[in-house]
Amino acid sequence: MELSSGSFWAPLVLLRDLRYNSTIEFAAGGGVTMRQLKRVFLILAMSLVAVQASGQEGCGKMLLLPLHYGEMQIEEDDRAFLNTYYYCLQRPQSEEAALEEGIDLTWVYPKALPSEADVLSSLKFDKLKAWADQNCETYLAQGSTTQLTRAIDNALVRTEPKIGEAYERCVKSTGVSCYAVPAGRDVVGLFVKWAPDGPGAAEPEILSASATGAMQPLDMLDKGTSDGTKAPVKSLEHLKVPRTGLLRSFLRTDKAGDVLFEVKTSADPNGCSETVGPVVPRSRVKVVRDGDNKPNIKLGRHVWIDVENLQAWIEGLRDQNKLPKPDAKVGDLVPFIDGVPLVGIHPINHGDKPEIEEESGAQVHRLHFDIERDDENKEEWAHLLYLGKKLSFSRPVKVTVGFENDETLDTLITGEEPYAAHLKVVPGDLTLIGLLLIGDGLFLFLYLAWKTDVIRDTTVPLRPDNRSPFSLGRTQMAFWFFLVVAVYFGLWMVTGDKDTITDSTVGLIGISAATALGAAFVDANKTSKNEKTQRVAQVDLSKRRKEIVEFLDQKRKEAVESCEKFKKTLNELTKGGKDTLAAKEDEIKRAEDLAQGLRQERDQIAQDDKAALAAKDEEIKKAEDLAQKLEQERDKIVQGNLSALEAKKQEIERVNENLALLRRQIDFFCIPAWRRFLDDLLTENEGISFHKFQIFVWTLILGAIFVFEVLNKLAIPEFNATLLAIMGISGGTYVGFKLPSGTKQSNSTDQESTR
Repeated sequence: MELSSGSFWAPLVLLRDLRYNSTIEFAAGGGVTMRQLKRVFLILAMSLVAVQASGQEGCGKMLLLPLHYGEMQIEEDDRAFLNTYYYCLQRPQSEEAALEEGIDLTWVYPKALPSEADVLSSLKFDKLKAWADQNCETYLAQGSTTQLTRAIDNALVRTEPKIGEAYERCVKSTGVSCYAVPAGRDVVGLFVKWAPDGPGAAEPEILSASATGAMQPLDMLDKGTSDGTKAPVKSLEHLKVPRTGLLRSFLRTDKAGDVLFEVKTSADPNGCSETVGPVVPRSRVKVVRDGDNKPNIKLGRHVWIDVENLQAWIEGLRDQNKLPKPDAKVGDLVPFIDGVPLVGIHPINHGDKPEIEEESGAQVHRLHFDIERDDENKEEWAHLLYLGKKLSFSRPVKVTVGFENDETLDTLITGEEPYAAHLKVVPGDLTLIGLLLIGDGLFLFLYLAWKTDVIRDTTVPLRPDNRSPFSLGRTQMAFWFFLVVAVYFGLWMVTGDKDTITDSTVGLIGISAATALGAAFVDANKTSKNEKTQRVAQVDLSKRRKEIVEFLDQKRKEAVESCEKFKKTLNELTKGGKDTLAAKEDEIKRAEDLAQGLRQERDQIAQDDKAALAAKDEEIKKAEDLAQKLEQERDKIVQGNLSALEAKKQEIERVNENLALLRRQIDFFCIPAWRRFLDDLLTENEGISFHKFQIFVWTLILGAIFVFEVLNKLAIPEFNATLLAIMGISGGTYVGFKLPSGTKQSNSTDQESTR
């Protein structure tokens, strides 16, 4: 089997023959072995994509005429791509041939030759052909997939419904079929499409073609306007219909009449026919622009909206009895953004006369609106600017106009890029300033809160890091202050409204300030500073938490070793003291026994032996003096041992206290910073305090409601008196419970100072 590598159907034929041959001969010679199958199947896969896209590719050509005559308003990149793509696909050999195929070279030249804008037309086309020889193959390979699909889809969204219907029928058709394509009030196109039945099918030839109600431009110049009868189109006879279809333009001979095309080909002798009616002017929104000629909508700015055939649409509603009132007119229209009517915003130029006239004859009203927010449309703006939808400075929106009874015009501003207006949620020029001010203020506050005692309670014992704990009252006051300031500034940036602070907001700030002041007053009247100094290990707070814990654990080990040494010394002192006292007691007993024996000996001496009695009394006195001296020495030993033991016991107690503080420090630094912060706010005397907990919970709940209402309604909420009373009671309870807590703590301090 021989196979031309340039054939469209080559990979499909190749797949068929692979079932029967292990090697296939190409026209250029050589064989394909199994090692080359990977490449073969890659070519096959690309071809299958091309087959799938071929229907879309061919039928998309019918969109060129509506693009050329301004029936479709699409993005310039899509317009340039479609014309360049079909130029590369058709490769016409002259500008006239390109025009016959519906290709608008004014969009092809800038795409292919961006630096050749001033070159003469004849030379420019020669340069275009040279560019095509080098680039079209790559351009078609890149464009025949997603980019082509996107460009066609974008065009179909914004074109005449009849063109979209013809395109859908074209994609599904088989064999030879023909379509009439309206391209404006004066122009209509004939598109003949051929879908091959299989590989190797010959291109069909047009045997005859006729048009009723339309003629080709050259025929009209030669013969004048036809009377509406059928006229043959000689210029189409014997032309081949390529796989990408054949497109020709015609001028209507009667703008209000139908156009009928009939075509017979060698592939279908019975032929095909297509009829299209007159173009009915469409009523729709075409353009939205602000004062800078950009498609932006922003509060406090003016917007111009161009509407085609507005008066005809209003009269149609009047005939159908769909107007909100019988005498409704242009001045009663309001803008609709994403389906939301901006009630109360009507055109400034509310006259019925259109401001401009387009070349195609469609009347265009350029409606001028002053976009403002007031009590009448406050809820609508809250829905549109709701920040919870998408956190962004602007977002694409659908824009149209209509009456307040929800009767709206069709629109080309669909809300999908690139055919969308942009609602400026937050003005960009103020956003940076606002974020800098609020961010700098918050950063400064957080720095001071971390480094200083601005929201810390300086009248209670230090934390294990030698810092005062955070004060719940001062933290609550700071919370409401920054929340209200940020919300107030944000609402002003979004809505421009400077009167947004409510009475209940002032009440909340007052309650939080009173709570903080009351707590400070109670703390200031305590009898002492509540032991601001404690024997704790000094740590470097700039180090990581793990390093601090390791340092404290080393200190704890050292303290444990010291404690063990003191206990050992205490035991030695206790044991040595007991041995010394026992020896001394023995000496005392011997002295007392000696004295007792001497007394007995004295009793046996005759009473008249005065000299013997005196000598014995002297011995007895010496024995008693010795016993007394020994007792005194024993008492000194006991007193000395007791003092030494007491000193060692006190050292042991001090080490144990340091161990307890070190364990507390270790436990403190083992938990993350946010846990320490919560412990400061909620705990008291080593446990969660309910009077602190309830004011903390109420503050969080009201703060969440506050933020949600602002995002949802673009307004600061109004809390009722009952809710404010609950907040006041919570604050009063918090301050009240500090009174007995402070007294108890002061008493304990006094007791320690007297010990």
